[in-house]
Amino acid sequence: MRTVTIALAFAFAVSGTAVASDKHGAYMVMGVGTKSCGSWLQDRQERSFAELNDRAWISGYVTAYNEYVWPKQDVVQGTDTDGLAAWIDNYCTAHPLSDLSHAAEALIIELKNRPHP
Repeated sequence: MRTVTIALAFAFAVSGTAVASDKHGAYMVMGVGTKSCGSWLQDRQERSFAELNDRAWISGYVTAYNEYVWPKQDVVQGTDTDGLAAWIDNYCTAHPLSDLSHAAEALIIELKNRPHP
């Protein structure tokens, strides 16, 4: 129980809010999505709890896309969370001042534009 409490406290401590926009208009970004790509890369290098939190946020973003937008079952079909993290690594290396919500949006664009069965 103590571990869960510490994890939740950490998650709330690093959470923030920001407004982003996509083709559907403006939307509120919460939590880890407001972190910079530079922070993502640092967390990945340190292999810290923050990295797990970052990856969970990306997974949640993709899951929400699958649930509310994607007309098929799984936009990620054919890859896994390690593949998603590697794609975000490449995006963030090229765009270190961007935030994770923009990286996640770019990931979705990449995924939905590839061939799906």
